[in-house]
This record gives sequence, C-alpha cells and structure tokens, in this order.
Amino acid sequence: EWKILLAIPTVEGLGLHSQVEEESFNKLNAASLKDSSSIILMKLLPSIIEKDFSKFSEAVEELDNLTSCFFKDIQSGSYHPLSKKIVELMKNLGVQGIGQSSWGPTIYGFVRKDEVEYMARRLKPVDIFRYLFTDARNYGAQVIEL
Repeated sequence: EWKILLAIPTVEGLGLHSQVEEESFNKLNAASLKDSSSIILMKLLPSIIEKDFSKFSEAVEELDNLTSCFFKDIQSGSYHPLSKKIVELMKNLGVQGIGQSSWGPTIYGFVRKDEVEYMARRLKPVDIFRYLFTDARNYGAQVIEL
C-alpha cells in the first residue's frame, strides 16, 4: 500500500564516511535511547500493524527529528546541505515521513501507492539527485552459499 521514495545522489563521497565518520560519531551527543525506543514501540510499530499511513509517517518524522540532533552540529543543520532542496520539494508534493539516511545525503519519504504516478510526474531534477520508488523489504538479509 505504501511506497518509499528515495532521492539518491549521483556522485560518490558525499556525507561522512571512513575514519572521519567514526571520529565524528565519537564526538556526538547521543539522543535519548528512551525517547527513540518510545517512538518505535508506542507509535511506529503499532502504526505498521494498524496499516495507518498517517501515524506511521508522523512516527518516522518524529524519529528522524530526534536522530537528526546527532548530525546538526557537524553538518550545519538537520540535513546534509545538498539535501535541503530535495526535502522542500518532497514536502511541497505531499511526501510524508521524510528523513535522511545517516549523514545523507540520501533522503527518503513515504507515499501511498496510488500517488506514485502523480509524484513521479512532478518530481523535478535537483542538483545531483535521482529518484527511485521502492517497496519495504519485509524480511532480513539472506546468506547464499556459492
């Protein structure tokens, strides 16, 4: 019923990685584990079970707002600087549950399945990003012996 919209950068090396990322994580003030656990247990999981798109999207954004505190000081805001335009575009189109993957700059959001065509026609190229609509993976990693 829901699709995930990803805005993915087309160049490598954006966001922090390797030793720089590790050093930055060591400097971060951890957000309250209690707060994030509460959001997941009391809002996110029940909204998935109830198939409530609005409550799910609200919980995802609330969780992202909490975790973005990890990155604010290091990346000068809640989002990677290159991602801000994408976030605004997605909000203006009605994408819900918008967030950033770790340091970014991949941005994600959720849309109802019947809105995908509408969104795809209205998504405009922004800087170095491409768009992808995908589904959630309802199972864990699989190990395949060769």
